Amino acid sequence: MLRRHLRHGVLSAGFIKLSHPGIARLLDAGASAEGLPYFVMEHVDGNPLSQLIAEGKLDAAKAIEIVRQVCEALAFAHAQGVIHRDIKPSNVLVADHDGVPVPKVIDFGIAKAIDDP
Repeated sequence: MLRRHLRHGVLSAGFIKLSHPGIARLLDAGASAEGLPYFVMEHVDGNPLSQLIAEGKLDAAKAIEIVRQVCEALAFAHAQGVIHRDIKPSNVLVADHDGVPVPKVIDFGIAKAIDDP
């Protein structure tokens, strides 16, 4: 997606509008001198959901709350015209804010704008 939009000199307006507490912010995007696309996302001080699952660190209530928040973030992205296309536990970082898990969806590298062919 990014390569296609960089070729035209713009990023999808929908992708840039992904300002939601459950989605890591896009700080910059572009192409290297070799033409390789890159994204610069906010730093999330947390662990991948996949790690928390593997270590057995989530009780049912916390797991349900994390899934609810991730669904809310993805619904927001969809409303902005962006489909993640690679949602999985390793693409969700979970920070701990005073004992409360706060997930952020990361890695929109293969995302697709709904209006893309």
